[in-house]
Amino acid sequence: MRQTHPGFPRRKRVPLNVNEIFCSIQGESTQAGRRYVFVRLTARNLRCSYCDTR
Repeated sequence: MRQTHPGFPRRKRVPLNVNEIFCSIQGESTQAGRRYVFVRLTARNLRCSYCDTR
């Protein structure tokens, strides 16, 4: 059986629906200007306050 960190409870795995994977330049935070690979998921709650997708 796999050991987990004592500070993190074991959780059920939830499958993610990947909609798109793309390369771009990070435009926010201290990592701005660095190349990143982004993964866009589907079946999300798009009413979150920080989401830019409407």
